[in-house]
Amino acid sequence: MIGLLERHGGKLTPMFVGDLGLVSRAAAMLADDAAGRTPRGLTGPDSSVAQDLLWSAIGCPSPEIVCMALERIDWQRDDSRWHGILENALYLRPQSDRAAHMEAFRLALDRSDPNVPSKWGATLLHHVAASRGGLTAAIEWLLRRSCSTRERVWTCATAC
Repeated sequence: MIGLLERHGGKLTPMFVGDLGLVSRAAAMLADDAAGRTPRGLTGPDSSVAQDLLWSAIGCPSPEIVCMALERIDWQRDDSRWHGILENALYLRPQSDRAAHMEAFRLALDRSDPNVPSKWGATLLHHVAASRGGLTAAIEWLLRRSCSTRERVWTCATAC
């Protein structure tokens, strides 16, 4: 299908490459980006090839792409962008390879502060606690990395 679309002028964005787990294409995109050959409009105005690959590959999951993308990410540990990346890792698909999912999450968590809040003040621990199960490993990693359990209580009443 990808070949057919490309023969007719279609282009895969980093989001699709990461979401589909296309490791060799992700490597080629990152190399092209490093050489200044990224086509205009391939990413959003406030994003980059590495950021889009990271966001999509962490949810795919593709630890290989996450690792490659992280090599190009130079954010500080407390950068607010980490929250969205890590939050995306918490959405497990029914067919997800849980071991790969948790490895991708761990790779990003090693580079970030788990207490970085969302724009509404929720931390990752809030998201995990509100999930419907299956994230025990994520809870253990967050607590081991000193994720705060003392942040304000986040409820619908305080978010609205």
